[in-house]
Amino acid sequence: APASSTEPAAAGAAASAVATVVAAVLAAEPQELAGRLPDGIECLRRIAEQVDACHAPRADGRAVGRWLTEVLTVLGHAAVTRHRARLAGRLHNVGKILPPPQVLARPGPLDAEEWRLIRMHPLMGANLLAQVPGLQIEAEIIAQQREWFGGGGYPSGIAGSGIRIEARALAVCTAWAAMRGGRGGRDPLSGPAAREQLRVGRATQFDPVVVDVFLALESDRRVGLPHPGDRLTTTPAARATDRPVLDSPDRTPLSRL
Repeated sequence: APASSTEPAAAGAAASAVATVVAAVLAAEPQELAGRLPDGIECLRRIAEQVDACHAPRADGRAVGRWLTEVLTVLGHAAVTRHRARLAGRLHNVGKILPPPQVLARPGPLDAEEWRLIRMHPLMGANLLAQVPGLQIEAEIIAQQREWFGGGGYPSGIAGSGIRIEARALAVCTAWAAMRGGRGGRDPLSGPAAREQLRVGRATQFDPVVVDVFLALESDRRVGLPHPGDRLTTTPAARATDRPVLDSPDRTPLSRL
């Protein structure tokens, strides 16, 4: 399981946030969840739905998980790999219960403390999943979702094939959802503008093979579109912007989304 490097105060804040979200979920759907509390995956799904409702205005984890499945199918991965990736995609946002909502929504630069909180979310989500028996691989995928293919990502700074293929695909899918959904206080990017940003990030932020597969699938309208099971919400018409969106401390980062 991924190791936590958070300070005691941050860990306490995270535990409090988990308790708050779980309490809200139980209060909202007490009968549906009755007798199901031992099901850790179900509880995590409820947490993910709460996070999606706050931070994913266009595409929630269902959409990301579905896109992951499409990408990994084209890449020839086995059904068990695709299944684990889909679940990881569904739950990839659970670590966002820690950073304050105003930090996640801010379009401008972050200060050092805000960046520290943002950079904790992959490990925090991974640590939550690692508590559920049988989800260690999914936890590792989520822990690596903000690593860069060319190195320099976080939390571990690993690169290339050192990053699980599921995590490399997850990075592309979540970047697309962020750009097209207009999260982090930004306007949505148009389709052409989002495609260009993925191309710019080939071999640096993103696995170039995954980018090429995703863009081919998007061109065929197999990913990146609303789907009856995704529960996407309406957003203003997407429009291009000149602001850079690649993930780095001196830019408006995709990793916040």
